[in-house]
Amino acid sequence: MTIVRRRVGLGLFLGLLAFAITGQITGLISSGDIISPILCDGFFLALLSAHGYKASRRVTLTEEAIEVTDWFSTRTLRRADIRARRLQHGNRGSWRHVLIPADPREPPLKFPWDIETDADLTKWLRPIPRLEPT
Repeated sequence: MTIVRRRVGLGLFLGLLAFAITGQITGLISSGDIISPILCDGFFLALLSAHGYKASRRVTLTEEAIEVTDWFSTRTLRRADIRARRLQHGNRGSWRHVLIPADPREPPLKFPWDIETDADLTKWLRPIPRLEPT
C-alpha cells in the first residue's frame, strides 16, 4: 500500500468517525426505537475499524532488517535471520510476500495482502533465496 493510499484510508476512517460522533451528538443519527441506532452504530463501527486497520498496516525496511506493523503487533526480522522467501496466493488473484525465518520454531513473517511492491522492496528482497509460491 502506498503512503498516499494509506493516508487516504486513514483520512476516510477519521472522517467517518467524526461524522458518526457528530451525528450522535447532534441527534442527526437517531431513531425512536433502540435497534436501529444499535445496528447503525455497529455498521459504522465495523466500517471504521476495517478502514482504520487497513490504513495502519505498514512495512518498514532498514539495511539489516524488515518490520511489519499493524494495530495488534509489530514484528521485526533481521536479514541474517531469514532463510528464504516465497509468494503466497490468496483469493481473486491476490498474493503477498512471506519471509521464512532461519529458526524453524519461529512463524513466517507475512506481509499484509495490500502492500504494493516498489523498487526498494524488490531490491531488498532480491538476495534472499526464493521458494515456489504456495
